Amino acid sequence: MTILSPEFSSLFGALDSDAIADGASLSSHQLRTLAMNGNRLVIKAEPIFCLPFPVPSITTSDGGSARSFAGIGHARWTKIMPTLRVPKKPGLNKADLRMSVRGTATSTLDFQFGTLALPFSPNAPLDAPNIVSSILTGVSTIDDLSLDGIPVSSGDREEIEIYARGTMGSDVLADESTYGAHNEGTADDVFSHWIVDGSASWNVSATATNHLGNSGHVISFVDSSDRAVVSIRQVTQIDLLGTILRFEPGLTPTEWDMVRSAGMHYRILKFPEWSIVAMTLVGAERIL
Repeated sequence: MTILSPEFSSLFGALDSDAIADGASLSSHQLRTLAMNGNRLVIKAEPIFCLPFPVPSITTSDGGSARSFAGIGHARWTKIMPTLRVPKKPGLNKADLRMSVRGTATSTLDFQFGTLALPFSPNAPLDAPNIVSSILTGVSTIDDLSLDGIPVSSGDREEIEIYARGTMGSDVLADESTYGAHNEGTADDVFSHWIVDGSASWNVSATATNHLGNSGHVISFVDSSDRAVVSIRQVTQIDLLGTILRFEPGLTPTEWDMVRSAGMHYRILKFPEWSIVAMTLVGAERIL
């Protein structure tokens, strides 16, 4: 052994194969060392997954379609990718997350990581150990996020579900030049799951590439002072010459009556877009 080529046992404090040959007797020191070696391997951290994603480049001709992991920060939790079923080292019951995300200006994005130990919950508080938030102040800003101590299964596999939701820092009305008019107005009639506005000219879902139903828009029913009457609804479809707007979830009878009593005024708002640059989850080292 030299300084430049240390023996494995010297480098890691392990025993070589001659010390634990089959049938050989072992001293208490050897047994303790073997146990410590096993404990060390069990508690050491190890990567669970590492997912890098290309992001758009403004300066190259092939960059426009390179955003492979992007979506809309809807008002309600939305699953953003299929369940990740990954092997992991048994015994590790916590994981540390590192991710880089970019989104629309002045927006807040929340990400929830459901695991076998702590499944996804639509009612989870923001301080839950599996939720991380990003407050963005510019379209070109990349926010580096970290979340330590996510509960994971202590077994040899994990199933991870990733959900996202978003809110704008201020109301952003739908772009009429892209999606059609109006982005605010008064409906002719309101039903449980749709409104009718005969003066509207929204892009129809069946024929238009860009329409309110596929681009992260919500409808907010307001009074004459633009104060919300009920909670916002997700726009799902535009029908019949661009004058019928469908939304989910539907209005309850009480909410329907509140909207009609307030004058059936509405505003159509845009929710933030996000793109994830990279995401890494590492099983956290245990302290025995």
